[in-house]
Amino acid sequence: MSRLMTALFAGTLIAASASTQEKSKTLVVYFSMPESTKTAGLTRDEENSLVVVDGKALGNTQYVAELIARKTGADIFRLESDVPYPLDHKKLVQQASDEQRKNARPKIKGTLPDIADYGTVFVGYPNWWGDMPMIVYSLFDAADFSGKKIIPFCTHGGSGLSRTVQTISRLEPDAAVERNALSIYRDDVARCEQTVESWLNRIR
Repeated sequence: MSRLMTALFAGTLIAASASTQEKSKTLVVYFSMPESTKTAGLTRDEENSLVVVDGKALGNTQYVAELIARKTGADIFRLESDVPYPLDHKKLVQQASDEQRKNARPKIKGTLPDIADYGTVFVGYPNWWGDMPMIVYSLFDAADFSGKKIIPFCTHGGSGLSRTVQTISRLEPDAAVERNALSIYRDDVARCEQTVESWLNRIR
């Protein structure tokens, strides 16, 4: 083999290796809405929306997302609305309902990671009115998940995943959507680490 061919062959191998490495990367992208930043003196509604870990208030979905990222070595990105959601429970519930009724697409704050860099994307959200929050629809509108593996997970107050896995499959027909998605009841979030680990072991 000539030096030129050897160099070209080596370059091809390096490029292929880099491409494989990119496809093996994992991202956790999630939306979470804790209704307070306080860790004490919480109302019942505030308690339902968050868990206190090491003296810090984390949204339920945020806590699960951080567990997944830590256990898989994934990158992590939090979806936030360009216009912040209200912390008042009644106003938040009403806004969530209004957005769903209008099929709204809230603008995502900041710049999304380049989904092309990842082979697997965990997508997390709370169950709002039996569906994903509309800002998660904004994510699927904004990013190309073709050829990716999407692994949904959610936190909820009793509705589980509803039909969100089927919805994601419909929105992203060219992606492989994990059917064995994870749902965690809000009262179980604080002690869900083993549940998350067992689930990750099953889907790997």
